[in-house]
Amino acid sequence: MKKVIYSFLLMILIAPVLSSAEDLIVEIASEPANSAWWLRIRFYPVHDNIRGIPVKELDPSWRKASELKKEAIPVELLTERKYYGEYNDLMEYFDVAFTVTGDFNIDGSEDMALVGVYESENGEYGKFLLVLTKSDAGIWQKLFMKKFKEKPGFGVLKRNVSNIELWSCLYCDGVSWYIWDPKEKSFIVKFPNFED
Repeated sequence: MKKVIYSFLLMILIAPVLSSAEDLIVEIASEPANSAWWLRIRFYPVHDNIRGIPVKELDPSWRKASELKKEAIPVELLTERKYYGEYNDLMEYFDVAFTVTGDFNIDGSEDMALVGVYESENGEYGKFLLVLTKSDAGIWQKLFMKKFKEKPGFGVLKRNVSNIELWSCLYCDGVSWYIWDPKEKSFIVKFPNFED
């Protein structure tokens, strides 16, 4: 009986560690303290597929990749009220998300855009924008991907009609627009002019 109890207790203690290995790893630097958290946050990938697509099919040089998830960000950061009045959630305030859906290539099928982080086989980290489209069988397939060889940090999306806005931070003008070009059958990147 004691062995069963010890085994049960051991399982209870180890289970959280095992389940956390499946989650996105998040690190928030304490310095520079005067920088916004979204400039100090780093995400580290742990998955071997994104939405059922093996990482190696997305990019043969990748070892791991993970899509960014709001749940990975500590709640006390998302509910910061320093500059934004009564809004409880900064991502809701700016109407941004890590994943957005729409018909971005204007073909009548559902598409999904998401941001994530990757680790290459040689240990380099970066971010990516991935646009998936649904096949006739209802399976997600890669339509477009843009890699950013930079720190595996923050990036969010906003749907702008049929365009995708990629924001590098929450309160800045680091925005790029991804617009479908039917002639090229791909997305082109435009940078808004906020001076107008």
